[in-house]
Amino acid sequence: MKKIILFLTIIIGFTIPLIAQESTKGQALEIAKKEFQGQDVDYYILEEDASATEWVLFVDAEPLKGWEHECYKIRISKSTPSQIVEKTKMMLPPREGNYVPLSVKNRYESYAAKKPLLRKKKIYGKDLEGVS
Repeated sequence: MKKIILFLTIIIGFTIPLIAQESTKGQALEIAKKEFQGQDVDYYILEEDASATEWVLFVDAEPLKGWEHECYKIRISKSTPSQIVEKTKMMLPPREGNYVPLSVKNRYESYAAKKPLLRKKKIYGKDLEGVS
């Protein structure tokens, strides 16, 4: 009986720290921030891509640029919090997934929520609105 109790104590003693060590979204963000230290980037988590074993982060490395620019998809292990499993460089963000902001700067201040104004196209001074 004493051997069984000792055995269970040893098993529980090793198991509890491993369970408690699973990384959080905040820890995953800190790992990604170390990878891009000193750069002005935005961080998102891709919830649909996250699994039981990994966090998947999208890093916009050039947030003030238009469509095609440097960005990354990073997989971070949940069980080994300081480990980046994979870092993939991309030129366009992945189409799939729900992007949840983790650390995104408002670079446009009060203009962030406004729609951009587009000028009407004109040919020789005439408006083309409604013309096919």
